[in-house]
Amino acid sequence: MSERVCLPSALESLPEIREAIGARVPAFFLDLDGTLTPLVPRPEMVRLSLAARQVLETLARRYVVCIVSGRDLSDLRQRVELPNLYYAADHG
Repeated sequence: MSERVCLPSALESLPEIREAIGARVPAFFLDLDGTLTPLVPRPEMVRLSLAARQVLETLARRYVVCIVSGRDLSDLRQRVELPNLYYAADHG
């Protein structure tokens, strides 16, 4: 049986992260299914919540934000539908 690994919270480590990146601007690469949205029985049921949309819009005003997915690119764009983001899809 494998041990469960507990990673530190990025927010709790914010001072160390800021020191490590210095003046560089971070980029955020976020997965849609199971990260930005809960896992659902069928892929077509995925919906991005209003709260997630607001966070992504706020992040995109200051940083590079890329939504990544194993979905088709057109499906990914249709499900997120936010400007000023980059999209990386496994298909299309």
